[in-house]
Amino acid sequence: MQPTIEMKRKLLILFTVILAISFICYKGYNWGIENGIINANKLIVKVSKPLQKSKLTIINEFTSMNRPNDKTMLNSYDIQNAIYLEGSYKKRPYSDDENDFLFIYDNKYYCYFRYLKYNVIMDDQHYFAVFKNNNDIFVHVIIKPEKIDFYIKMSPIANAQFLNFDVTKGGDR
Repeated sequence: MQPTIEMKRKLLILFTVILAISFICYKGYNWGIENGIINANKLIVKVSKPLQKSKLTIINEFTSMNRPNDKTMLNSYDIQNAIYLEGSYKKRPYSDDENDFLFIYDNKYYCYFRYLKYNVIMDDQHYFAVFKNNNDIFVHVIIKPEKIDFYIKMSPIANAQFLNFDVTKGGDR
């Protein structure tokens, strides 16, 4: 049975409508990302042996500034802002103009960093690799497309009351 001209016309209209809806959805999704409405950030966490993923917590959406020492910061974060907890991804990292990330390993070691973002487009890829080198624990941080790539050494939580790496107070890692 040959398709009729009427059937061909209806299929062409259906195809055109589907194509138009797909285009509008694609444009709307990109518009939402570009205007900070849709969070398309990605998180990749690698933990190298002998360390264990289940002992790592990563907190986002807190402030690391204006405090007397690191212990104050460690006592004030909200676990609801965990983006990675006990070996599982919890939510996408939120990144706007000022971004703080706190890493806690086995409730014994910690480190954090802050970076400034100059656009509101939330399409960053956050890559965090946690590894042990001799007796020290490090985090390798890569954030694209921001071109951020550095290593940070974790400090013992027991020393947090004596440390203050708040860059607004002259601290420096």
